[in-house]
Amino acid sequence: MLPTFSFYARALAWLDRRLLRRWYTDRVRRLILRSFPFWFASIVTGFVAVGYESCSSGLSK
Repeated sequence: MLPTFSFYARALAWLDRRLLRRWYTDRVRRLILRSFPFWFASIVTGFVAVGYESCSSGLSK
């Protein structure tokens, strides 16, 4: 039976194949792919913080 990969693993593989292999060395590609979850998490955290702030400031008016 073939292993099934998560959407996240397939997205990282696509990013590696289409963008990173052309411009970067193996070491740089590996570092970028390892740090990608932290980039994504920081963007989501920023959106949550802005959304929370805009909702809480609307309630205090």
